[in-house]
Amino acid sequence: MAPSEATCNSALSRSPLLRRLSASCSQSQKTIRSCAIEGVQQLQEQFVSTENRIAYARQFYNDEVRKYSTVQATFPPSLFAAQLGFSPSAMFAAADAERTNVQVKL
Repeated sequence: MAPSEATCNSALSRSPLLRRLSASCSQSQKTIRSCAIEGVQQLQEQFVSTENRIAYARQFYNDEVRKYSTVQATFPPSLFAAQLGFSPSAMFAAADAERTNVQVKL
């Protein structure tokens, strides 16, 4: 037969050791919750940072392709570009399937 809640509460009120243990456990639960929340927030920040770096790299690549294509299409270089085997480059574009949001299960 399990002790009733009233019995447990009266034992806690009489024993300073049990009171400290109860307070310590309560504090530990708060600490664990706090650490879990902090971990999730750090994970979110890492996702945002990664997405920003990818967006920057994509933009940088497309800017360089645009510069390359512009130089290749201007008059003096265009005469030599085709003869030397330089061909236009394609801009980076992700397929629709690659643009879907990633699902993260915690």
